[in-house]
Amino acid sequence: MSRAVPGARTRRPPSLVGGLLLLASAAGCFKGEVGGLPEPPITHPDLACNTAPEARDNPECRLQLGVEKQEYVQQQNDKDWWVVNVGTLPARAIVHVVAGYKPGAGQDAGNFNTAVNFKINVLDSNNGVVGTSMAFAQDQHGSNPPKLLDLTFRYTKGSNDLYILVEDDNGRKYDNLSPYSVFVEVVPDPDSNESNDTPATATQIPLTPTPDGVQGSGGGFIATPGDADYFSINAPNPNSVMWIHVVQDCTTTCPPPHLYRLEYFLRNSTGTVVATDAAIVGSLVSDTLMEVGTARLLPSTGVYTLEVRGYVDPNNQTVIPPGDLNFKYKVEIIIVPLQDPKEPNNSIEDAKGKPSPDLTIAAGASGTFTGRISFVPDPDWYRVRLSGASATPHLLHYRVTPSTAPARFPPVPGRKDRHLNVTTEIPNGSQSECVAGDAGVCIISAPSSNYNYPIATNFCQQATPQCLQSARYENYDVPPKFPDLANFEGVLQVPPHAGDVDYFFQFEDEGTNWADDTDYTVFVQWLAEPEPVAEAIPEAQRPATMGAGVGATALTGYLSYGIGATDTSLGIAPITDVKDYDGRGDDVDTYAVDIPVGAVPEARLFWQWRIPSAGATPPYDLGIRLGFCVPDGGVDCASIQTRTQSGGSQLGLIYTEEDVTSWWNSPQVTPLEKAYDRSYSGTMPTGNVLTLLRDYACGCLEPRLIPASGTAKMFVSVFPTNRTSWDTGIPYTVETGFGAYPYSFTANGGGMVSCPTPCRFTLR
Repeated sequence: MSRAVPGARTRRPPSLVGGLLLLASAAGCFKGEVGGLPEPPITHPDLACNTAPEARDNPECRLQLGVEKQEYVQQQNDKDWWVVNVGTLPARAIVHVVAGYKPGAGQDAGNFNTAVNFKINVLDSNNGVVGTSMAFAQDQHGSNPPKLLDLTFRYTKGSNDLYILVEDDNGRKYDNLSPYSVFVEVVPDPDSNESNDTPATATQIPLTPTPDGVQGSGGGFIATPGDADYFSINAPNPNSVMWIHVVQDCTTTCPPPHLYRLEYFLRNSTGTVVATDAAIVGSLVSDTLMEVGTARLLPSTGVYTLEVRGYVDPNNQTVIPPGDLNFKYKVEIIIVPLQDPKEPNNSIEDAKGKPSPDLTIAAGASGTFTGRISFVPDPDWYRVRLSGASATPHLLHYRVTPSTAPARFPPVPGRKDRHLNVTTEIPNGSQSECVAGDAGVCIISAPSSNYNYPIATNFCQQATPQCLQSARYENYDVPPKFPDLANFEGVLQVPPHAGDVDYFFQFEDEGTNWADDTDYTVFVQWLAEPEPVAEAIPEAQRPATMGAGVGATALTGYLSYGIGATDTSLGIAPITDVKDYDGRGDDVDTYAVDIPVGAVPEARLFWQWRIPSAGATPPYDLGIRLGFCVPDGGVDCASIQTRTQSGGSQLGLIYTEEDVTSWWNSPQVTPLEKAYDRSYSGTMPTGNVLTLLRDYACGCLEPRLIPASGTAKMFVSVFPTNRTSWDTGIPYTVETGFGAYPYSFTANGGGMVSCPTPCRFTLR
């Protein structure tokens, strides 16, 4: 706008390149600065608003309140000055300026762009002389679509002129195709509580009685940059909980994106900040209501002050959040008496310091205790005493059940991610042994890469050193995999103890930044170990001798504790989350099995297992790890092979419904088949689920594993998988035997296949 329009121009035949440029420009595809090309002719009249004095004296440079004006930044270093008179000001007047580039009618905003990085400065004046800046903004959009700049500021000088300077951020870019717009209005502050910008001018939130306590509400607008609204709240009773909710109030329009995030500070009567938080980053563009809040324990009465503002980055406090005349917020307050008789129980030291445990149970008995996450932060610690000695291992069964009764206030905004830790105290001075996972101090079954490993080692080194026995985590998928904390259950092995032993239960929200004022109940049960002698610590191998024939030898036991593995491909709903952890690991039964095959070059191995079940899905399944003694130099068991000869994976059996490659079928000579058959044996619900290793597997004992004595040795380790129940009284039976090898079977497709010799069952 800063160069006069030249005289009449004559049209010349364009060159090839010039013609292409002309066509591109006409199509709206060529904008901004193009290096090495002549400046395009200015096609828009210059208004002679290139300086502040010109704008002051030129009526065409004057804006009318409430009327949008359009103009062009049409060459390098183009500056446009505008003047607007604010007229008679309303009470609590706010000047509102909206300026920048926007798509035309019917134009796709996503495809609209301009080279100009629009910059605007609104300045005060005194007797026609430009003064200090009242508001400044810049749209540094780069290759992204431009956005309108929205500025607000309070103003008190009625009938005075404001000056507005518009330009590109560095003066090098221009756009003579797309105009910018500028709009100015003067409106009363929509926040009727203003001025409440200081604690001294705080707006009181009146509280009215309810059946549970008192409640009240307030609200306002963060209408101008850096605006902060203060509210005063009178806490009437000591030892109460104050629930605070600061939320977007959509009685006005409030579509995203938003200009700022809500942030609050709660201060006590001495001015000390006792709580602060801000809405999450995603709330700027979310269609859901922006909200933030807390629930805080008020140990004493007094006046509390709540400050509400736009979020300020503590690491960059020079960036002030903008104002927004359209974003209304609401403050809701509920104050209720604390109703958690177990408080204070915020640490293990609190739990230990009480005159008696929170729960004491004897062998075979059970009991419960109840608590609630009443405020933020509210970690709950409980001491459970197993009363009496036990010469053999036994079991500790626990289950957490949240109440469905209505709460006195809604849950605090934010992720609901509760968790439970179960620990035992270890002797002071044994911290390093605990970190090392010394079985005599603390078994840490998590590998170093596991989520729970640093948590377990951290417990070892706390002021009261502890061993992490179990951990459960709330699943916050949408929808949640375990509604109502269904995975907060477990069965733990308790080693023999000469007298009373205490277990500590820590229940809290992850990060202790959430509360719901709802009871939860923890059920604890002392169970007998079904195999107290066999489960001695350390557990001994169980000897067995394999007989000839299918199912000739039965290996029977109980897998009473441990989460086990989960194969979700089977469609089985697990009962624990992937992060859940039990410190002592899984119950593993290991058998040392003699195989007296005699003077044969090789032998067939039969495998099947049974688990009592009321239906087609067993309450748990088995994983079976195998190890074979390898004879060498006249020694029957010179070494033990536990991994395949190719690939090095663990030798074992585990049920799958997939077609697999058997050890002999690579390269593939017959279609792939399943390795297992599964069926229900007996009459429901008193039968069992039977899993059978199919003929296709060609299970066999390799010649190199048969010593001169004719009796090979195999180790069978059985552990739980795919638990769907914590019932500890359900046994398993592994049935095995040996027979003649090789043998033949009918493959998929109808052809007969003879298992190859020599046997190489452990090849892959």
